[in-house]
Amino acid sequence: MNKHRFAALMTIGAYPMVVAILYFLPHSFMMQPHWIKGIVMVPIMVVWMFYVVSPAIQRYMASWIGLRSRSAS
Repeated sequence: MNKHRFAALMTIGAYPMVVAILYFLPHSFMMQPHWIKGIVMVPIMVVWMFYVVSPAIQRYMASWIGLRSRSAS
């Protein structure tokens, strides 16, 4: 697997979620300390990356990042 390509695709997948979180969270929440924002944002990002971005990359970009298809193994 080409880890650099996979990392680039994960970054592209994470960017819209970060922007959406920052857009939809109320301004009063953004005034909180960083550790409180992290408690809220990290679980959202982990779920997004684990259940949405990573499976999409593995399904649609498998040949580009060098994954073998499941039928070949």
